[in-house]
Amino acid sequence: MEILIHTGTGAEVQRFIVADAVRIPGTTGDKVFTKGSQRPLDIGPDHFLATATVNDNWNGMNPATHKRGIEVVTINTGAKTVVVDLPIIPKTAQEISDDKDSEVASEMNRKFIKAVVGWVAPLVGKTIPEAKAEIKAIYKALA
Repeated sequence: MEILIHTGTGAEVQRFIVADAVRIPGTTGDKVFTKGSQRPLDIGPDHFLATATVNDNWNGMNPATHKRGIEVVTINTGAKTVVVDLPIIPKTAQEISDDKDSEVASEMNRKFIKAVVGWVAPLVGKTIPEAKAEIKAIYKALA
């Protein structure tokens, strides 16, 4: 991850996955082509582009019991470095319960729709696959 930083304020201006070209802030579209350049790289008189160090410990975490916390970005304008911390925090008992309720409701909706299609299909002289296809087409047309 690359981040464009305003040197004077230390404010994050823009993020890039990989910055091949960066518009110089305060100009009418002038760009710096950054591919192959060393980082940090000065962009215009008061910005720099830095490759962020990302601290992410999500690997191996269970999404049923953990979630992302609030991202913390530390910018050192003197050293022209950026560190992005992506904390992982445990879910509360209420959040775990809400997730389970949502899963149950979603499964109930799928089973309910399947039951309705199975009940309606013979009433309208259709097979279940034909009724599903027609209902799906009607649903898509509603959007």
